[in-house]
Amino acid sequence: MPSNKTTSSNQSQNPGNSAGQRVSRRTFLVAGLAAPIIVPRYVLGGPGKQAPSDKLRIAAVGVGGMGQSYLGSCRSENIVALCDLDHNLSGKVFQRFPGAKRYHDFRKMFEKEAENFDALIIATPDHTHAIILIEALRLNKHIYCAKPITHSIAEARKVRRVGSVPNKVPSAKGFPNTWIEPTAKKATSQTIFFFCFITYLLFIVAICLFDMPSGYL
Repeated sequence: MPSNKTTSSNQSQNPGNSAGQRVSRRTFLVAGLAAPIIVPRYVLGGPGKQAPSDKLRIAAVGVGGMGQSYLGSCRSENIVALCDLDHNLSGKVFQRFPGAKRYHDFRKMFEKEAENFDALIIATPDHTHAIILIEALRLNKHIYCAKPITHSIAEARKVRRVGSVPNKVPSAKGFPNTWIEPTAKKATSQTIFFFCFITYLLFIVAICLFDMPSGYL
């Protein structure tokens, strides 16, 4: 009999193993809510950290030359597509951004990736800037273009016409739309002045060579 009492008293002091070790659903939820939730800063963003949702999706044309430097300044962004005629010259850039799709022709890149990038870097030879710029403006893309934007006054006016269409968002380096037309007019006046100046110099040289009367001056 004493042994039975001892056993029963032990059971009363220590609730049964099966019943005492059970955790109710309410207790589990309360414990889970009370536990601290640790999320890396790069997921939500903050000082010194950029959230993935805040990154620009960037494409680039002409990455074998100066384009390498421009892309280097965008390392923290999402480089989605790269285009260059010479893939051998651009090999190092391709290795630096292995996730970016590669193209030889910017037109094919625009056709396939138009919905996949927000901004475009143009670093091709000068005489091709306007052609690529106009097509990118028609796609309503933000643009970083190496200078000069255009190779002629006529190209500048074409870019201005396309860029002035509502809902366009050009952001070319140092050359906003308000720059293009005044600069074209300024360039025209400078051309006329230069032509007149050269003509006057040639006239002076002719007087010296042919000993013309001084009254012509």
